[in-house]
Amino acid sequence: NQNGRLNYMHLHWPREEKYFEEGEKILSVRKCVSRPVFVYTDIEAYVMMSVNVIKSPRWNMKFLTGLLNSKLVKYWLKYKGKMQGTNFQVDKEPLQEIPIIKPSKEKQEIVARLVDFIIEIKQNPDERFDKYSDNDFVLMKIEDIINALVFEMYFKKDVEAKKLRVSSMLSEVICPDIREFLNVIFSDKCKLLNEIKLMNMYLDFLKPILSM
Repeated sequence: NQNGRLNYMHLHWPREEKYFEEGEKILSVRKCVSRPVFVYTDIEAYVMMSVNVIKSPRWNMKFLTGLLNSKLVKYWLKYKGKMQGTNFQVDKEPLQEIPIIKPSKEKQEIVARLVDFIIEIKQNPDERFDKYSDNDFVLMKIEDIINALVFEMYFKKDVEAKKLRVSSMLSEVICPDIREFLNVIFSDKCKLLNEIKLMNMYLDFLKPILSM
């Protein structure tokens, strides 16, 4: 280039290899059409400049994946981040400006477990995880739960004022086995999904976020 820092045969600026090596990381696609995309992986991933790599020992990376893929972060990126027409432009600057909340270790682990379930379903598309519901429906419900947990973290006072108990109810039923978990939350005895419906109904300010 004109400053003499790159020779003509160099294609890109060099980047630190540690971000691409084996280990927990989040791949953030810079240009997204309908929603921001954040993908968890722990394998080698030598991606191009069209993908940002998020890697930090300070965070539970699966929790962070769930949070970044939430509707609340999507809403923030649309109105506080950078857009190109209707497309999301998720560059380094808006990523660094997302107001990330750090809840208790227990709540982080619950979100991480839900992200594990999503990964398991997507890695086994030909396998049915609930005998009454297809995988797309199951994924939608798990994402609804993550969204509700994120709302509870960010809007704690509003949630407490309405006496909503999503996280405490979830902590009573979360378990390592996805089929066992689904069997519980889809049963008539479990009121978790109904509690999420009540949250979405009682907290009017969530409507524009949920509609995205």
